[in-house]
Amino acid sequence: MSTNRRRVVMHVDGEEPFLAELVESPDPSLPFVQIFNPTKPGGGTTEWVTRGTISYLFSWSHIKYIELAPSDGAEDVYPIPGSYR
Repeated sequence: MSTNRRRVVMHVDGEEPFLAELVESPDPSLPFVQIFNPTKPGGGTTEWVTRGTISYLFSWSHIKYIELAPSDGAEDVYPIPGSYR
């Protein structure tokens, strides 16, 4: 697994936006997006984080969008598959 992680803002149904890390561009052929280290924008853990858990899977159907800042050599957009809308 790659150790280069990209910091993003996740917008999911029923939750305030939160920060997370992605290891790679989400694969639209999979039913989920894997994230690491979710935190509140101001710091601290979100209410649903379980101590000791290293990653979380979010279904595409619950993701509104993924916000990210451009970086050298990175993709500009992580597409959300239309079939899940």
